[in-house]
Amino acid sequence: MEPYIRAFLAYLRGEKGLAANTIAAYRRDMEKFGAFMTNSNRTLENLTHSDVVDFLRTLYHRGLDSRSVARHLVTVRHFFRFLTMEKVIAKDPYET
Repeated sequence: MEPYIRAFLAYLRGEKGLAANTIAAYRRDMEKFGAFMTNSNRTLENLTHSDVVDFLRTLYHRGLDSRSVARHLVTVRHFFRFLTMEKVIAKDPYET
């Protein structure tokens, strides 16, 4: 997972030209998502829409406010679009 996160952040920095603070926020969000996947024994190959919903639910249970959870959702959706564009995954698991 970590190599994909690094590639994603490099893409955001290079191709999208996002600011350093924005990249740092994306990095923190992706670290949480990566930890969720590791702790729940999920992989990119078997990830489903329900798994993404479970991730967001865990954020609420940790006490994050709705804005923070929404930002995580945006980050994860951009990550899946990147992985689909790079042909790492065949289908975005958030797309139903």
